[in-house]
Amino acid sequence: MGGYAILSEQCVGLSVGLNEKFYAFITTQDVQNEQISNQKIMIKFISKQIESEWIYEIDLISKKVNQQQNQAKNPFLEAVTQIAIEEGIEDLSKVKKNIYVNIFHDNRFYSSASKKNEQKSNYFSIFDKNNLHKTGLGSSACVLVATLGSLLKYFQDYADEKLHYLSQKANFIAQKKIGSGFDIATCVFGSQVYKRFPPEIFSSCTQQQYKWNTLNRFNIPKLLKIMMIDLQIGSDTRLLAGEVKKYLDNNPEEAQIFYEECNKNASKLQEIFSGIESIENLKEKRESIISLNKQYRSVFKAVGIKAKVETEPDILSDILDQIINEIPSVYYGVCPGAGGYDALCLLTDNSLTAEYLQAKIDQMKNQNSSIKEMVVQEMEISQQGFHLLDELSKNKFLQNIF
Repeated sequence: MGGYAILSEQCVGLSVGLNEKFYAFITTQDVQNEQISNQKIMIKFISKQIESEWIYEIDLISKKVNQQQNQAKNPFLEAVTQIAIEEGIEDLSKVKKNIYVNIFHDNRFYSSASKKNEQKSNYFSIFDKNNLHKTGLGSSACVLVATLGSLLKYFQDYADEKLHYLSQKANFIAQKKIGSGFDIATCVFGSQVYKRFPPEIFSSCTQQQYKWNTLNRFNIPKLLKIMMIDLQIGSDTRLLAGEVKKYLDNNPEEAQIFYEECNKNASKLQEIFSGIESIENLKEKRESIISLNKQYRSVFKAVGIKAKVETEPDILSDILDQIINEIPSVYYGVCPGAGGYDALCLLTDNSLTAEYLQAKIDQMKNQNSSIKEMVVQEMEISQQGFHLLDELSKNKFLQNIF
């Protein structure tokens, strides 16, 4: 809960971290003779799952970053490279090798409709990069934090506060100053009550700003879990966020009402969850939680209509309403993040199974021809953010890659 309200520094939002991950690990190669004479190295990002790579040449004297010509642009990896070189390394003279950053991601970040038939590992699927539909789990933020974190660790200049600050700055650049940064903070620190940074913080030259956001944990009761409904369509987050922000900036009085309503709902929901200790408590509070959910969805949808974008499309409103009304073990439902057609997320208790919800969704689809194929996936809530794999986990991970 929070959505577009946390574009304002006066508002708080509640974010829930999941156990889905992006992984990044680094290998190196000696530089070529001509690179030595020109004081240049290469950073190459490789994603075998979407059969893509992005190559950047780094001038160690000027700190300029140039991408190889005729390559697809990736604003997030470009910003990661720039920030890592400009601010992530204390001594550039120690950088002597070409760097290869290998990226892998859990399958649920992208729709099953995007998968190719081939499966090249025990765990990681291959996706069609020309038909890639995201599910709204924060893939852009995750790839940014994972790759930047791996580079900072490689350069031996890693700390959570520094990773958070530099990730926020890189995201700020990549998103062209749009976005609240809650997804970055959740990637680094896990579930939390989030408040946006003041944008002018990135113009400061001191390192005091690393501690600008005091982490305030948002603890979801262990009785709850997330069910995600993959819509296999996807939406452009930057477009949605850009249009809503433009509307809010141009209508300050309405924006203030919107901010206050969202902030009030988020604070109430945090208070309710903090007092839940048993399934009985949870059931007693369901009506209050559902009421807050409806209020939040109402303002979230309304601001999209006014901005002329579909933050909660009508067809998804109908689906959410029916699920919440007919399944007592569902406590909260939302189009996550910026909204649109990425996915639906439900907060449920442990009694609801993916099989039951899938059957319910299939029944709804048969009743409404406009509902396309939807796939239910059960998600594990995790309080853990960015972390380095221990030796056992690393070996297990390496066994599963191509």
